[in-house]
This record gives sequence, C-alpha cells and structure tokens, in this order.
Amino acid sequence: DGRSDVAGGRSVLSKVSSKNAHGSKCFRSLCFSADGGALLAGGNSKFVCLYSVDERTLLRKYVLSNNAALDGVRMHLNSSHLTDAGPTQDLLLDADDDEAGGASAATPRSLARRSERVTRLAVRCACVRFAPDGRSWAAASTEGLLLFSLDEALNFDPTGLELETTPAAVVEAAQSGDFGRALPMALCLNEPGLLRGCWQLVPPEHIPIVAQQVPAPYLERLLRFLGGELERSTHVHAVMLWVQQLLLAHGQQLRDRPVAFEAPLRALHKGTRLRYEELGHMCNRNLFSLDFLIDQIGQPAAAAESGEQGGDESGAGTAAA
Repeated sequence: DGRSDVAGGRSVLSKVSSKNAHGSKCFRSLCFSADGGALLAGGNSKFVCLYSVDERTLLRKYVLSNNAALDGVRMHLNSSHLTDAGPTQDLLLDADDDEAGGASAATPRSLARRSERVTRLAVRCACVRFAPDGRSWAAASTEGLLLFSLDEALNFDPTGLELETTPAAVVEAAQSGDFGRALPMALCLNEPGLLRGCWQLVPPEHIPIVAQQVPAPYLERLLRFLGGELERSTHVHAVMLWVQQLLLAHGQQLRDRPVAFEAPLRALHKGTRLRYEELGHMCNRNLFSLDFLIDQIGQPAAAAESGEQGGDESGAGTAAA
C-alpha cells in the first residue's frame, strides 16, 4: 500500500494520533524511468519512494530533509509542548508578558515580531524526475533542488557562471591566446556560435594542452558538440584531432562513466562513419574519373602511333614495287 510507504513525519498541528495520520500523506508527483522498470513517487511527505514496476515492491525510501525546523520532519511529537492555544514554540506571547513588567521588558524586536504572521514551512516534494540515463534523479523540495545519483564521482555544476563570464571575455581570451580559459567559458555559456569560433581558433599544436584543461563537467557537452560538428563542418581533420586528444586525456573518466558518455560517443561514431562513407565514395569516383581521363589521353597517342606505323608499311610496299 503506497499510503503506508509515504507515511512518516508528524505535523505539530496534527490533531490525530500517529496511527490515523496516514490520511494526510499522499503522492503528488510520479515519474517512470526511461526503460519503464522503476517508478519514483513523492508528495506531502519527507520521503520519496522508489518502486520496482516488474516486482511491484518498494525498493528504497529517500529522506528529503532532517531539518527539524520544518514541519513534518519529526517522527514523534512531545504532547507536553501542546497547549490550548497551540504548540508552545509557535506562540508569539509568553506568560511573562502578561505580568506587570513584561511589556516594558520586551525588546523592540519582540514587539515587532508580534505583528508578523509566523508560519512554519512544511517538508514537501513538488516534483520528481528521472535522468534520461536512469542513473540519477532529481526532486524539487521545500529546501530546494536535490540530486541523487549512482555515480559518486559525479560533479554537479548548476551554472558555473560568474560576472566575468561573458561573450566579450571569451573573445578577448581567445584572441590573446589563452585558450585554456576561453574554451571553458564558452562551454559554460553554451552558445554554439561562440563555441564554434573558440575551438576553431586553437592551433593544432595547442590542442593536446587545451584538451587536458577541459573541466570534467563540460567534457560530455564538448564531445556532443564535436559530434554535431563532425556531421556538418568542413574541418574534418581538426575535429578528429580534438576527439583524439580528448579521448587520450580523459580516457579514464570515459571508462568509469560509460553510461554518461554513451550518447556523445554514439554521435561521434555516427559522424565518423558518415564521413568515411562520403569520402570513400568521392575517392572511388575520383579514381574512376582519373582512369577515364588517362584512357582518353592515351587514345590519340595510340591512334597517332598506329597511323605512323601504317604509313611506314605503305611506303615500304611502294619502294618494293
């Protein structure tokens, strides 16, 4: 029963016992994995449940937060803190304030706080989503975006943006020869035109050094971009040099995370195969054209030689007569 799986965490405003508190817990967001074998469920609870679709069983429960300041995190409540006016930690006025000297002893901050509406945030999960590769998933909760992954070495770089990361700074760094700084900034901005102009400015002798300086979070993005360039760019040799140096410099990372780099490597393989077939057909046509031209050039010479031989034979016959 999913209701018993999502149950957990008591609200300070709850007026029912823990045995009957399941009615306020429910799932509000569901997501299947890409292969349809797993199901994520989250909602009005501090737990996110992972189910196996084939076995119809609960695989694991993930805790979104252990912050006791949020409502619904504590599993057990202390009934001694509950009064007729509500929980003691949510009361704005204390018993000492009703005494004669209570009001005069109050600080300006406490006086200002009496006019504010004080509410406690409840732990909730608004949305859960699987990653396309199925090795990680994300949850939008009260405390923000939470990421869970099977790859322990995965580096999460949500933006990587700084005030100095601008297209003008990328162009200035590339023109000054600082390609190790220009390429990561172009990858961070993720503008195809800017990235294309940046990698094409790198001289061939500098490609091995710049490839080693590519940050790990941007490696998959760069390989995916080069896979697209291999299909439509005329700089085939330059793209292949970049791919070779990236594979040599980051080979260990590619072996450790094969699923994360499966899509860009497939794109590179597809682009390489298409270019190989295209260049192979063009070379074969050129060979046939050259053979044809050679034959055409050789035909007049052969005709001239045969004509000369025929004239010599006719002249010899006349002299003999």
